[in-house]
Amino acid sequence: MRKLSIDSGQLPTNEITAISCTGGSVFKRRADGCFVAGGPNPEHEKITLTLEPKHAGRVLRIDFPLDDSLPGRGPGRTGNGNFAVSEVEIEGKHAVAAWASAAEAPCYAWQTVDAISDSADNCWNADAHRHDPRTLLLALSHPAPANAPLTVRLICKSKWGEHVPGCISAAVLAEPSIAVDIASASQAEREIVRLEKLRLFALVRSLASSSPTDSPRGLRIGRGEKIVAIGDSITAAGGYLRLINGVLARQYPELAIPEVINKGIGGQKAEDLLRRFDRDVVQLKPAVVTISIGINDVWHRLNGPHNEKSCFATSSANNSGYLSCLTISWRMMGICVSRARLGLMSTPVGE
Repeated sequence: MRKLSIDSGQLPTNEITAISCTGGSVFKRRADGCFVAGGPNPEHEKITLTLEPKHAGRVLRIDFPLDDSLPGRGPGRTGNGNFAVSEVEIEGKHAVAAWASAAEAPCYAWQTVDAISDSADNCWNADAHRHDPRTLLLALSHPAPANAPLTVRLICKSKWGEHVPGCISAAVLAEPSIAVDIASASQAEREIVRLEKLRLFALVRSLASSSPTDSPRGLRIGRGEKIVAIGDSITAAGGYLRLINGVLARQYPELAIPEVINKGIGGQKAEDLLRRFDRDVVQLKPAVVTISIGINDVWHRLNGPHNEKSCFATSSANNSGYLSCLTISWRMMGICVSRARLGLMSTPVGE
């Protein structure tokens, strides 16, 4: 399906006839037919697209191209070019599957399917920080008729704010086989995320287990002890933290573990975590710390050529009994660290 995405250079004729917004954004048509946003960049936005499909079809393709007027050429209006869509509403129909072009593997904090999930807590993060165009393909419950108005709403109300698409084009595709491919890709994404959740569940069980054989040395957590999660926007979004909280509350209520303290800040790199580790982690005296960092280091290339080296902190975090180990690799590394009763150890959550 990647050959259908904007990455291939093939962009179908835009079938949007009008765009209106409730948050203040103003979209104007450019020479090639795409619509580009101007005016204020609101915290949240509802973008209503009116299409007139030339052909009947069960696939809605929405493209988010680049434009020179956007920060870093976009495709989003935020400073780093990213955007997020909380929900896609299609009047008179609903999307049954979704696929999006993206450079990274799906993350359990946000998935493409979150754009059609009817969940207030989730969103599709376009992962466009490197200023790459994006394509969203939606399989519809039943065909959109030709030459009849089709209303589509993009609701952008993510917790980051101002993550609004900056350039939009859309069309209905007639090829019926594409809908099947979208459904298959969507199911594959769900399966990847399911396996990631199982790995996270296994880690939480190891933290809460009372059996030394089931729990890594030094990583068991006691009744009422605190967990701190520090990281970038994936942590800030809270997706995997909600999973941790849910497992602890349902499976181990007798431990009375408070909700995980979220110390994620979007856009941060390893060096940013080191600067605030004492304040945001050590001073809170948690029993366990999760560190999720590295993807922004890769995008920013550490101001130079990328290399796969680990950074070991020399801050007072080490003197406080915590091992501060921030690993940078092509994929984000998660690390679970405790102030161990039998010494220091770190356990990778996975790449």
